[in-house]
Amino acid sequence: MVVDKKIFKNQDLVLKVSPNVDPQRFDINKYEAFLDALCGEREYQKEAIRVTLRYLLGGQYSSLRDLA
Repeated sequence: MVVDKKIFKNQDLVLKVSPNVDPQRFDINKYEAFLDALCGEREYQKEAIRVTLRYLLGGQYSSLRDLA
């Protein structure tokens, strides 16, 4: 019996959201104090929230299909 095994890295499973956002439309700096209070020293958590906010509020994507 032959079993095909595929290995994926976590970063291969994450859609790439553009870091370029019009600051007139969405300014992440307004959220930094809140992120500091919410996440403390957990930078990975802050970055995940920043990416999500860029996707949701940045106005570049109408759906997840736009990222694929």
